[in-house]
Amino acid sequence: QLVSGNDLMEYLSLPRSPRIGQLLMEIQLARVEGIISTREDALKLAKELVN
Repeated sequence: QLVSGNDLMEYLSLPRSPRIGQLLMEIQLARVEGIISTREDALKLAKELVN
């Protein structure tokens, strides 16, 4: 796993919520599809998905 829910909450300044789980699933899917491969990629993708 590239990032955790806690990583996302801290990086994006988001509260614990179902959205964090959704972001983690989207990050995992992007990793499986070869779209991302690093922690930095995962955080960047999460930021794009939230904005």
